[in-house]
Amino acid sequence: MKEKRRTGYWIREERLFDRPVIRCSVCGAHAERPAPYCRRCGSRMKSIRTDPVWMEEMELDYDE
Repeated sequence: MKEKRRTGYWIREERLFDRPVIRCSVCGAHAERPAPYCRRCGSRMKSIRTDPVWMEEMELDYDE
């Protein structure tokens, strides 16, 4: 029986003071750069979505 392969997308978390973090939407594994497949779970990646985490970091710095 053939195993069904999962699909997902890369989440690029833009940071205010650090390098961007790229992680898998299926298993949460971190990657250096986007690839066609996740090395950890083997999911096929369809696209890259950006999560502007830097906005939340900026709000935290402003409140202090």
